[in-house]
Amino acid sequence: MGESAVYGAASPSSVVLVPLHHRPDLTASCAELLNQTWKRSLGARMHSLERSSDDFPVCLVLIRDPKGPALGHARLCRVVGMQDSLFVESVVVSTELRGKGYGRKLMEATERYARGKGFRNLYLTTHDKQDFYYHLGYRLSEPVHNMGSLNSLLPAGMIQKMATTKTNPVLNHPMSSSTPLCPPTSTSASSTTSCPLPPPPLPPMLFSMSPHPTPPLSPCFSSSPAPPLPPPPPPPPTMLCSMSPHPTTPLSSCSSSSPPPPPPPPLPPPPPMPLSPSSLPPANQDSPVFSLQTPYWDFRGDPIFWMKKCI
Repeated sequence: MGESAVYGAASPSSVVLVPLHHRPDLTASCAELLNQTWKRSLGARMHSLERSSDDFPVCLVLIRDPKGPALGHARLCRVVGMQDSLFVESVVVSTELRGKGYGRKLMEATERYARGKGFRNLYLTTHDKQDFYYHLGYRLSEPVHNMGSLNSLLPAGMIQKMATTKTNPVLNHPMSSSTPLCPPTSTSASSTTSCPLPPPPLPPMLFSMSPHPTPPLSPCFSSSPAPPLPPPPPPPPTMLCSMSPHPTTPLSSCSSSSPPPPPPPPLPPPPPMPLSPSSLPPANQDSPVFSLQTPYWDFRGDPIFWMKKCI
């Protein structure tokens, strides 16, 4: 079957999903498919695809003819700190087949592959396809960390050990309560080793505002008593509010005849908060969802939707 016949197919009923490392002959076709949407050098693209493995990340290719070409692609990698979750990225369908149901077939086959490997949750991000994923059962979620770029540097097991779980991140802290602050006491016939006692606290520094200072704390501070200070000057006379020749009312008892200041203006109402997933309308395949909102933005300042589905 020629390539034009594959692209002209109107029904995706007979497509299959295969791991790319089981079909390395499809690597070049898959690289060309990805470059239709995300431009990159062909050599770098093929080098990235060749890292596909059963230990993740894994590249999944949608094909109709056993000889190719690649009609769709999805990449799965692990989520840091979540043993039962995977992150879906680089989801793409050939431009000639978009809008014909191939994207749904690609995602459904990807979910079956992940479920067959024992995973229960899938995460993904999107900038403008949130309605498509919402109709497939994905809902808004919090951001997670994936190991797509770290897998090429460190083994997955090592990264999982370094990851802090979301349930109790304090347990991985070096100063947690489970870490002893000093070595345990060991007793032998010749010596006894225990935690050293903390040093005694320093004597408190005394400060006095009286005209006669407090004597030194110990003889080592001074070899002779301090000379007496001159007596303090008398306090200034109390200021009086009245201007009469015989003032009788002190300043502290004066009352102001001016009116009190007006109250501050009321604060403006807070901005509307993003809708929670529970308040969204039910998924309807015949109409798009325009109420999805996100509080997250990417490094370019564009809104990004974090979504999750339990599979």
